[in-house]
Amino acid sequence: MPESKVNCPYCDKVIRINHEDDFEEGELYEALCRACDKSFVYSMTISIDFSVSQADCLNGEPHCFKKTKTFPECAARLKCSMCGAEKPIPVDELCPNRDKCGDNCPYKGDDRWTVAR
Repeated sequence: MPESKVNCPYCDKVIRINHEDDFEEGELYEALCRACDKSFVYSMTISIDFSVSQADCLNGEPHCFKKTKTFPECAARLKCSMCGAEKPIPVDELCPNRDKCGDNCPYKGDDRWTVAR
């Protein structure tokens, strides 16, 4: 439900618009200012914003890999906190107790260093 605070075009009081229905960008909708009891129209637009951050690993520095928080834990990967690149975690590091895992552990009883995911 899109909600916004706007100023009434008549009395300049701050009012809240709650638009609960589907909407069409640029379409005009009616609203009533409860402060001055006048009706006015509004339209909505969709906005996309970008944020930027440094990614030194894309400029020759090492990646900053961190283990993802995943359930089950044996499905975790390593993800770079700067650029988002991912790589698998070696099975012996990911699941050192794989023989004691539950039945749904994909690495249970697997002695290989890497397992296809």
